[in-house]
Amino acid sequence: MTRTDRPVVGPEPAHERPRPRALVADVTVGDVVTGLVDQTLAAYGRVDVLVNNAGEGLHVLVADLHAHDLRAVFELNVVAPLSLN
Repeated sequence: MTRTDRPVVGPEPAHERPRPRALVADVTVGDVVTGLVDQTLAAYGRVDVLVNNAGEGLHVLVADLHAHDLRAVFELNVVAPLSLN
């Protein structure tokens, strides 16, 4: 996804840039996602790059597939990353 609703700003000198940080959280929990976004905006003022490293797959036969497992994977792989936008 690309956002184009904010002005492009030139690069700051390296000593003025905040250090990047990694955050570990369960992105399927709405309050956690809100907290991540709030923390990031408080620290940096904006999000330039978001790397979503959460994901899971199902390695079962279709006959053994349960709807709740499929919903959980969809929530983690599709809904959670979109809620971070």
